Amino acid sequence: MGRRISVLRLPPSRRPIATHNAILFLLTASILILNLGEASAGSLFEQCRDKLAQARHLGLLADFEWKPPRAPKVVVGREFFRIPFEAKKELVETVNCYLVKGRRGYVNFPILEWMNHRTIGEWRDGHLRIS
Repeated sequence: MGRRISVLRLPPSRRPIATHNAILFLLTASILILNLGEASAGSLFEQCRDKLAQARHLGLLADFEWKPPRAPKVVVGREFFRIPFEAKKELVETVNCYLVKGRRGYVNFPILEWMNHRTIGEWRDGHLRIS
């Protein structure tokens, strides 16, 4: 076998492009995280409200209402079952963002299907569970 050489020990001109791209990605991600921390709760709330309006228009969200102190009523539409799990999670995170008005925190709620309002899952402590 050949001798192994650490990529970081090579002079910058000989380092693979992938290493430069990985470093650039990490720097960009950290800058984005810092910028998200600076965003105001009001602007996040507005973004969440707009996303919910789009979800209703696309048929992902059939009904949504909340009268505290009861749990929110989140009824998903037919299209909810046709999207991948990550998209489902993003939709439910958007509903949570709207409920907490753009601030940090979680509101626990069941997820109901549109036909019989049967419970198909739940959002609890920042985790989506679909049964």
